[in-house]
Amino acid sequence: MASEVQQVAAQTETAQRLCLFSVAGEVVGVPVAALFEVVREPLITRLTEVPAGLVGLMNFRGEILPVVDLGPWISIPVMPRMQVMVVQGEGPQIAVGVDAVRDMGDLPVGSTHAPTMEDAPLGGALRRVGGDRLGGMAATPPWVWILDTRHLVERLMRSFSPVVEVV
Repeated sequence: MASEVQQVAAQTETAQRLCLFSVAGEVVGVPVAALFEVVREPLITRLTEVPAGLVGLMNFRGEILPVVDLGPWISIPVMPRMQVMVVQGEGPQIAVGVDAVRDMGDLPVGSTHAPTMEDAPLGGALRRVGGDRLGGMAATPPWVWILDTRHLVERLMRSFSPVVEVV
């Protein structure tokens, strides 16, 4: 019989550990490895005339981070969030607005989204999987959005970077 430590080690090799957040009733999972910090009640400088989803900027330990709301990409309204999760892809950090931290869960490596669901229009940065695929949770939601922070940061930096026009 395998020891508890061996069972946990085997599980982490076959599953990705997620931190689950709620955003307007939707459940979003972020790989624990990409989550830097959760900031409660951040001071956000709101911006006007910016692309949908870019809420503003925040000072995070002397670094100015863009604050995004996932609403436009998962068909929920953009609204002020009480917390942000600071995540990192392979480049800069960004802050993503969330309502509350929910739980931790394990998603089997190689899990794919439900065949009837289409990928969100963020270039594969968000995908939707059935909550029944998550293990280790107290209450399983029917669906969970899985956030690929590397793709998200890459896609948003391209979307939100200023366009220089040569006249």
